[in-house]
Amino acid sequence: MTSLNSPLQGLGLSRRVYPFLGLAIVGMVTIRGLGGVMTSPELAAAVVVGALLVLAPLAPIQLLPSGRLVASIPVALGFGLAAYPLWASATTVGIAASVALAAVGCSLILVPWDRVPRSLHAISPIGGLLVALFVEAQYGSSVLHAFPFVLLPLLFLALYFTNLEFAIGAALAVINIVVVAIENPDAADSGQALIAALTLVALGLLVRRVVADLQASRAEAAAAEAAKSELLASLGVRNEQLQDMTRMKSEFLASMSHEIRTPMNGVIGMTGLLLGTELSNEQRDYVETIRTSGDTLLEIINDILDFSKIEAGRVRMESIDFSPKHVTEEAVELFGEAAANKGIELILDVEADIPAQVVGDPGRLRQVLLNLLGNAVKFTDTGEVVVRVLHVEAKGPGVLLRFEVSDTGIGLSEQEKDAISHRGRAVRAFANWFAQAND
Repeated sequence: MTSLNSPLQGLGLSRRVYPFLGLAIVGMVTIRGLGGVMTSPELAAAVVVGALLVLAPLAPIQLLPSGRLVASIPVALGFGLAAYPLWASATTVGIAASVALAAVGCSLILVPWDRVPRSLHAISPIGGLLVALFVEAQYGSSVLHAFPFVLLPLLFLALYFTNLEFAIGAALAVINIVVVAIENPDAADSGQALIAALTLVALGLLVRRVVADLQASRAEAAAAEAAKSELLASLGVRNEQLQDMTRMKSEFLASMSHEIRTPMNGVIGMTGLLLGTELSNEQRDYVETIRTSGDTLLEIINDILDFSKIEAGRVRMESIDFSPKHVTEEAVELFGEAAANKGIELILDVEADIPAQVVGDPGRLRQVLLNLLGNAVKFTDTGEVVVRVLHVEAKGPGVLLRFEVSDTGIGLSEQEKDAISHRGRAVRAFANWFAQAND
């Protein structure tokens, strides 16, 4: 397979190499000067072909030739026209040099580089430098004319090839400039051979530095993307683990709740049987308190089961007939002894127009009242705790009752009020969702 740092991959190959080949064609023509180009239709045509190749990357991709053979035709034509002064004399050396130049240029496109070892991919640009060295030494040239011929292959090597391949190309470019200056010492620009050679090397090194920085940035981006993918995969695994832990917790709570509920049903059942026996008023009051406490504890156990159902999205509110007054009295009675021990008064105020029977969920109502009463008695040292049941006008069908628990305790700070208000909004949001889910 072709290495990623080689431009000789099949996809988009012509777009990458056409500009360099076009500049090489135009550079060959300009050796003859403007007058030579104007008087030679072949050289003028070569300039046109070279310019079109330079501008090829600007054209839509579908307009560029896709096949290797078709893509090499304009390159062969351009080099053939540019080498017209060499082969026009019909000498063996001139024809051979022209063929070699065209072959080197076309090899970039014609050779199936994906089947060629990566170590041989630099043959074309390095071969171009060698051909240019031979032609300039054979036919004479100047530093100025030789400069573009060695600059283009050197930049090509700097952009796409390895440091070793670039170093070989840089050495050949410097040798080319030196040979031209030695072979033509009388040329006006021969004294600039040193600065030209240094300029070639400096430009090549600058391009290599830019390419190295770009490759480093791409490597960092690839590493960051890989780290991101790894993190997302890790988060996915962690999320699955958390879901499994949540499921196991719910299963544990459900299992334990069932295990506890079984003996509680036995306690409640036995107190029911005990109430059917002959008891004194005081004993009956004690047994009823045990029965009520057992029912409350069973409700708490059921709440644990409901918590598991909430996590699974399977909560259902009960709709049964119950007495709101009776449920409230039972809740207040459970805290009667605790209030008496603290010396506070526990008052129940139920309005006369409260319906005897309503349809709803008495377990949820009892749970709320027990929580409120427990806090009220706990944080009240003197005074009273008052529970009120009010009949409020309903805006729609049904009955609207208001349950209030007030006390003379320490009260709440502003921060605690804000926290309760926030929780209240969350509860209302959940209630709205729950109502919609049960429609």
